[in-house]
Amino acid sequence: MFILSLLLFVGGIALLGLAISMPVAPGVFFALGILVLSLGVALPIHFGGTPGAAQRWSISRKDS
Repeated sequence: MFILSLLLFVGGIALLGLAISMPVAPGVFFALGILVLSLGVALPIHFGGTPGAAQRWSISRKDS
């Protein structure tokens, strides 16, 4: 998961840099770069984490 998110993050930054030098449709490459970069950041946040973390921080948990 880490390698995939790192590749997406670096690829998104590369697309953002490539958008500056594109003579045709730089906005498309810029928007695609933002989406790929966001996906690279969101994957470890969404799928990563410690198993059972949601139960440990649940509001409905009763401390006794």
